[in-house]
Amino acid sequence: MQKDPIYRLNRTDKTHKKRVAKVTALQIKENTLEIINEKRGGKPKQKPWEDKIKKTQGEVRESYSEAIKILSSSNIKEDRKLAKELKGYLDTMAKDLVTQNHEMKQKIYDDIAASRKNEKVSSNDLSKKDLDR
Repeated sequence: MQKDPIYRLNRTDKTHKKRVAKVTALQIKENTLEIINEKRGGKPKQKPWEDKIKKTQGEVRESYSEAIKILSSSNIKEDRKLAKELKGYLDTMAKDLVTQNHEMKQKIYDDIAASRKNEKVSSNDLSKKDLDR
């Protein structure tokens, strides 16, 4: 989640021209360079904080699973009901790690794909016009 000043700089509306916070521009640059490196066969850059996030997510899932197990075996109806609700919540939790950088990289990939698609359409239009001459 972006901090409020960064969010405000990155947003656009009819009264402001497009602006990008410096930190966002640096993130875009870093992610773009990572994509280029990976496309050239390089290994993805190790990010120790992602390992920590994955470890923490695993611990949280494990805690929920243990609580569900205990509550499910309870003789109290409300406990079993809570176990079902917790199970439903656990099932909705993200299974894969998705950070802001992951989302940004995906947007860059999507923008590249859209750009390539538009280039193909434009070049096809040009060749048809050339044939008509």
